[in-house]
Amino acid sequence: MKNIYSGLLLMFLSSVFYGQNVITWCYQNNNSFDGITHHHSFLLGDLMTDSIAESEYYEVDYLNNIYLVANVRVDSTGKVYAKFLDCDTEIPEVLLYDYSLEVGDTMFYDYGGYPPGHIYEFDHYKVVVGKENLFFDGKNHRRLLLESHGGYYYESDFHEWVEGYGSLISRGFLNPVEIDGILNGDSYSFNCVLENGTPVFSPANCYCNPHDNIDGLIVREPEISISNFTVMVESDESYLAEIFDITGKLLHKEFVNGSFKYNLQKSGAGLFFIRLSGNDFVVSKKFVVKS
Repeated sequence: MKNIYSGLLLMFLSSVFYGQNVITWCYQNNNSFDGITHHHSFLLGDLMTDSIAESEYYEVDYLNNIYLVANVRVDSTGKVYAKFLDCDTEIPEVLLYDYSLEVGDTMFYDYGGYPPGHIYEFDHYKVVVGKENLFFDGKNHRRLLLESHGGYYYESDFHEWVEGYGSLISRGFLNPVEIDGILNGDSYSFNCVLENGTPVFSPANCYCNPHDNIDGLIVREPEISISNFTVMVESDESYLAEIFDITGKLLHKEFVNGSFKYNLQKSGAGLFFIRLSGNDFVVSKKFVVKS
């Protein structure tokens, strides 16, 4: 799998994007060797029916490297397709979701495994056992409850889908083709979904990455804002500020005590990341600068 960003720890609770929608799935792994850690994946784009353009789905691994995993599209009927960019074997575009299904309908899959990298031919299916409409943010969202058959499922055999946000179980978006157990003690459970940094479905505290504290300690996070080409940080803490471009190239590194500003005008338009590392926090944010 091609690594396009290396070593960037991102916290999407405070993501800032100009003109782009960001959906983030946060989940917990209770590993018998490492204990409880929190992780996330995210999609740049839109999962609602008739989305105008293709979306991009990214995974964040245990070393906090970020990978572009799949191009995603939604058709006019509510079917969500993913074209995986790097798997063990070449596979065609995969149908992940179909929100046009009714109670009693069956969703058949030809592929499954341990996504994103390990997907192969494998027959399994889901049966719709419940359906309703949810209305929020001025939109109708179809909600499906399905019973899964034919594979290994981490959290439950019953899976919940919500139109626009995908699966609300296990690791989130790729859960429909997640049917393979891993023999290293991993046990996944869903934590929350965010849209543009705001929790949408959050049955628990919305922890997203390995540095999120699980014992209730309040992390003092600096406030990050963007104005035109200038990144601004308001804080009373001491920390290391690092700014990266889309390739992971370090543009600026500075030890700071208090507030911080950096102008990106010389770097031009593009996607950038800022990471702030203090004694008891690591906070990251990504943002788009337009010309």
